[in-house]
Amino acid sequence: MGHGPGGVHSAVQREIEALLSGQAYGQLVSMECDINRQLAAGQGDPEYWEAVLPRLGIHAAKARLRDIKAQLLEERLAAEEEKLDVAAAMGWLDEAEEETDQHERRLGETVPFPRGAAKIVQEGDIPLSDGDNEQQQQEQQQ
Repeated sequence: MGHGPGGVHSAVQREIEALLSGQAYGQLVSMECDINRQLAAGQGDPEYWEAVLPRLGIHAAKARLRDIKAQLLEERLAAEEEKLDVAAAMGWLDEAEEETDQHERRLGETVPFPRGAAKIVQEGDIPLSDGDNEQQQQEQQQ
């Protein structure tokens, strides 16, 4: 009675969960190495540690997923912060800064691609280029 999955007593299962929960991925990996070292050396209670190892793997996987999720959220937040002009949104810019900010925004705006330009490039016509290819373009037009 009181045995859970794998024949481990429920009190031992609670102890294992308490041992593993809240641990970071690196801590769990280190713990796994220590347990394997103890088992190889014949130290400690092998039945206990054999019951810990499967749960440790599950907790390590969950901890790694938490780390990945946190990293992705940080990256997404940083990308959103780059898009957001906090000072302007909060009204912290004075008039001179606001004019400079608006000018910089205009400089960074994208220019719409002219209609038909993609068709010209797709049909093999000469695309716009810098001065290096001007002579080639003139030769091709003749």
